[in-house]
Amino acid sequence: MNEELVKHQYLAFISYRHADNKQTGRQWATWLHQAIETYEIPKDLVGQKNARGELIPERIFPIFRDEEELPADADLGNAITRALDNTQLLIVLCSPNAVASTYVADEIDYFKKLGRSDQIIAAMIDGEPNASWDKTKQSQGVAPEDECFPKPLQYAYDAQGNPTTQLAEPLAADFRVNHDGKLEQGWTSIEAYKQYLKSRTEFSSQDLARYVEQYQAQQKLMLLKIIAGILGVPLGALTKRDQAYQLELAKQKAKRLRQWLSAVAMLAVIAVVAGVFAYIKQQQAIKNEQLAQQQTKIATEQRDASLLNQSRFLLDRARQANDDGEHDTALLLGLNALPGLYGGERPMPGGIGQLRRAIYANNKHFYYQAQEKIEQYQYVENEQLFVLSNGKVKRLSITDSDEDKLLKTEQFVQGFSLSRDNKQLAIATREGEVSVWDSDTLTKQQSTEIKAEIKNLVFSPDNKILYMSSHFDRLIAWDVTNNALLYDVKHSQQYGLADIQISPNGHYILTTPELVGPLKLFNAQNGNEIRSLDLAYDFTAKNSLARQTGFTNDSQGLVIYDLNGTRVEAVESGEQQGVTPHIHTLMSKNGENVYAMATVNQVQSTTENADFIRSLEKAPTLWNIKTNQGSQLSHFSNVEDGAFTPDGKLLITLAYKNVRVWDVATGIEVNNFKINQRTKLVLTNSELVNASSDDKSISIWSLLKNSPSIALSEKINLWGAEFSTDGHTLAAQSLDNKNQLYMFNSLSGELVRRIDLCERHRVNIADVANAKRFISVECGYGNHQVFDLEKNRLLEFGDKYDSSSVVLLNEAQHFVLFIEDSWNKKALYLVDLMSEQSIAEIPLSEDTIMTEPRLSAEGRYLLLGNNKKGVMVYDLQAKKPQFNTTKIARVLDAYFVSQANRLVIKAAKRKVGILDLQTGEVLKQLTFQSDIADLLVKGSELVIGLKDKAVVVVDTVSLQELYRFNTTEEAGDLSLSASAEYLIINQGKPSIYHLDTGQLFYQVDDYQQQKIAFDEHADRLIILANQGKLFSLPALSREINDAAKNALPKRRNCLTQKQREDNFISPLNVQQKQVRGCLK
Repeated sequence: MNEELVKHQYLAFISYRHADNKQTGRQWATWLHQAIETYEIPKDLVGQKNARGELIPERIFPIFRDEEELPADADLGNAITRALDNTQLLIVLCSPNAVASTYVADEIDYFKKLGRSDQIIAAMIDGEPNASWDKTKQSQGVAPEDECFPKPLQYAYDAQGNPTTQLAEPLAADFRVNHDGKLEQGWTSIEAYKQYLKSRTEFSSQDLARYVEQYQAQQKLMLLKIIAGILGVPLGALTKRDQAYQLELAKQKAKRLRQWLSAVAMLAVIAVVAGVFAYIKQQQAIKNEQLAQQQTKIATEQRDASLLNQSRFLLDRARQANDDGEHDTALLLGLNALPGLYGGERPMPGGIGQLRRAIYANNKHFYYQAQEKIEQYQYVENEQLFVLSNGKVKRLSITDSDEDKLLKTEQFVQGFSLSRDNKQLAIATREGEVSVWDSDTLTKQQSTEIKAEIKNLVFSPDNKILYMSSHFDRLIAWDVTNNALLYDVKHSQQYGLADIQISPNGHYILTTPELVGPLKLFNAQNGNEIRSLDLAYDFTAKNSLARQTGFTNDSQGLVIYDLNGTRVEAVESGEQQGVTPHIHTLMSKNGENVYAMATVNQVQSTTENADFIRSLEKAPTLWNIKTNQGSQLSHFSNVEDGAFTPDGKLLITLAYKNVRVWDVATGIEVNNFKINQRTKLVLTNSELVNASSDDKSISIWSLLKNSPSIALSEKINLWGAEFSTDGHTLAAQSLDNKNQLYMFNSLSGELVRRIDLCERHRVNIADVANAKRFISVECGYGNHQVFDLEKNRLLEFGDKYDSSSVVLLNEAQHFVLFIEDSWNKKALYLVDLMSEQSIAEIPLSEDTIMTEPRLSAEGRYLLLGNNKKGVMVYDLQAKKPQFNTTKIARVLDAYFVSQANRLVIKAAKRKVGILDLQTGEVLKQLTFQSDIADLLVKGSELVIGLKDKAVVVVDTVSLQELYRFNTTEEAGDLSLSASAEYLIINQGKPSIYHLDTGQLFYQVDDYQQQKIAFDEHADRLIILANQGKLFSLPALSREINDAAKNALPKRRNCLTQKQREDNFISPLNVQQKQVRGCLK
């Protein structure tokens, strides 16, 4: 875009090393971001012009801060450079950590090369500036590694954007702590700083109070210095205004602003009013109700402004949580940003799309957090969860937390096991007691004393015998039915007998070491060792869903997974019965499907089938043995695990934190989601259970989306589907029958019309979805026809038009335009659609170039153009050329803006020209730094979607850029809702934005959702998934609070205390916790 049209999208960009945003009390980037965005600009400054001639805004928003740490060798991403291009001020958090980051240095260098060296503020938080070269400082004991200014910050840049040897003196804000001349790293939390001083015994209470007071004033002054730089006002003027302004606020607000912001709003108002009355009484001023009401109104406005800033901050954090797949956290952050039970009395913020996104993306339906680390759990599908933590076994109800029950035993439990029928629970204690309990009543049935440290227990297939292993060397069998010890055999086992498996027929026991060492096979009848198996141990299989060495279904073989691949051995003899080198293969229980993935071992180029094996790293194979058909399942990163559901209908694959769910019958990906740290996974037919040691929690996810869906009435392989503008109709082609088009009712999924077209046809599916009756279709190369949807046939216009190379349809004006461009004749033919009779025949001169034709919406103007002679616009009404111009030599795309009397031509990948439709004068050339993905017209405005994930809106009358906003995906495949209030992007993960504000309205959360539409009249979102399902979801333009609460997982009603601290939300009192259900 031309420089004169560029407006700063961000008021500031915070550049920092992520290591400076981790320590409690020193989360610099997060604190500064929130402090700036929630700063209340004095009212008398708002709307005034600053030193740069700009109007001072009501609030400082938005601020750019990248949440993701790039690798040290990475280049700046497009999102970063685009943000720097559109940033007014660069704030650098300076520290030795920042100096060590090439990422921070690259951002400073890029910004200075834009010629904005004077628009940088150095916020010093640790270290010493110029310590790397200043010999004087080094002689005073400052080490070169204490340098806090990254290199590009130390030197000036010339007019061409090149670094020079001249030293720079950047504007700086010093947040370091000064303890009587000794500078130390600063603090964001005054309370944390106070506790730090208390931990140092050399400071007296008087010193402590003095240091805290001094640093509090210093921190506030440095923050104002940065804010003054952003607003473009002198620091002195701002501090004076701010002091007076904050003094007045102090009289009206509670002393603790953060706590007040999160409290019930009415209490805050009462507190402010009480403060006002107290002040009035103290000053013995006039006591009248009108003044009190006025003060209350001012206080309420100020409070609402602060709460709105906090809401915006929380919604941005919700976006980050959504991006990380933590949709339940996003729901809670969003609820705290909204008026209601969680957010209290506050204004409704705009841009709640991230909350709407979380509502429909969240498929975690259960969450349990223990006080201590979870040592073991067992899941009874849809009913109960047995959890061992800190020596206690607790039975959790999946549906009702009031039914939770603690197993009552005085002893410390080390391990447990459920019987195969889930009716009995066996536990082993540290004191050496093993007991069996009724799993329903949790009453003890019987017990035995075993002088061993038992951790691993498992019931036999008939639930009559309990097998146990001690921590190191003993294998024990106890007859539970008769309460008799069958055997207690000691074995030489250097690495210990860890996990125990029993063969399906109950004849064999297989033990797996806890870390490394051989597997051991035992006779289950007497405990004698049969043989030992050495493995090329694969540590990634430790928490694998399916790649655990175990027995075949007939108990005659062992399926072994290690770094060498997969092999099957006879149980007792060890005879190899099958092997897949370097490949892990899994088979569904019905024996119909095989899943193959690569091991984690690096494959040598000399290995047989090396290329195929490497391809399995990111594209494992799913193969149907019966049909001998299958395909590779593409992923973005290396696949680490996979498993079939017990019923064999679904396959899940795992790559890092990403879980993908595949329909086995079709090989189509039907869902994907993210999980936290994988400790122990359990897979059922419909759920995935995971324990995380990070937050001591257990989560349960639904494998498929919980939202209700409609299957299309016709089982077709959809291709090129499009919704109508109002969302009521879905039009699609089929890969199975390429001569047919299908039109569905999007509410019911019923087939409305099947259209039989010509062979090798080409048609615009969006035109089909929005057509009233007629569509234009190309039957083979250059054979353009008009199709009547009502009569399901091609229209016959006679032989006269057979030589026409192009047909342009204008259904609104009921005519079709035939363009003849043969070697001996050039002409335009207008024909009435209804009567199929000729309206007009317009001969053209022989030198007319007829390429790239475009017809205006009202049917009056026709654009013709080529690469050599420029372009021509023909007036069909006047039957004469409107203008010719050679200033536009190429037409990639064109749009008539009839309301503004303009013609817009995309002449190159990054260039758009705006022409006067009457004269052909090129009024404006727009050049972008990114390729243009798509364009559309809204009234007199041009909406431009960029591949670099941004939308630019330009007024074609004033030729000025009105605004721009970022998008989550490449801004291609654009369309407007029926009211033109919303912009729909059907690219990547489809999304919807409020066009006037750029705020996200909704975004689907995976790539399986092909298309999205918005039926505004019914307030519903319609989403087409790639398995031929339609999701019809309430758009939640109203009552989103209840929907968000209903979408929360069971037992996940509140943010943790740490999450509240990290997001600057004050802690809850006991009553608030009870009301929200946090204590359950």
